[in-house]
Amino acid sequence: MTERSIHLLTGAYALDALPDEECQTFVAHLAECDSCATETAELMATAARLALLTERPAPEQLRATILRAVERTRQLAPVVTTPLAGVVDLDSRRGTRRRWVAAVGGALAAAAAIAGAVFVLGDEGDPVGDVIAAGDARTYSSELPDGGAATLYVSASEEAGVITFSDLPDPGSGQTYQMWLLDADANATPEDTFDPSASGSASVLLEGASEAFSVAITVEPDGGSSAPTSTPLAIIALA
Repeated sequence: MTERSIHLLTGAYALDALPDEECQTFVAHLAECDSCATETAELMATAARLALLTERPAPEQLRATILRAVERTRQLAPVVTTPLAGVVDLDSRRGTRRRWVAAVGGALAAAAAIAGAVFVLGDEGDPVGDVIAAGDARTYSSELPDGGAATLYVSASEEAGVITFSDLPDPGSGQTYQMWLLDADANATPEDTFDPSASGSASVLLEGASEAFSVAITVEPDGGSSAPTSTPLAIIALA
């Protein structure tokens, strides 16, 4: 792959269409090339907005189905902050902040939804696209131990971050992935759990990420944990 050709991969990466080796090479390139990072963010935001062209209201019976599920679903444990094992030598930075997570099925699932219908439960706008396309969005990239890759976009103006994954392996039976926001003392605030798509893609919106010191991902038991139970697969410092 030549230096010139790598700049032509923004579209393929935005649609999660790169082979494993090229994807890893391009993720590393994103961390060094501001123009490609900007173009990729714009393409991802465009793909997300295009999905809205095929949206239609959720079925009437969906509300009743969700309410029945709520009745038989155990509520989340109280949110606590816990030191994350394996994190050392963290510099001082801002600490506590609001939290809210919306797991989005599959990295760039919005792009895939162009071919089908999108159910909309409310008028929430496009928070994922807004973060990625924000003028002040910063981009961070990280490779995962099993060959996957993660790209984190953080916008102070949107007070949120979006992390996308490619080639993320199945967490295993009875397990799930969970995101964490860390403060300067390595205290971890738990975020929602998520599972990757069949192709290994996932995208997670992290409100409050702009005030975190770093972001981490771990493998946890189904349902998630109030404190990390495993060594992080990746820790992305927001320096």
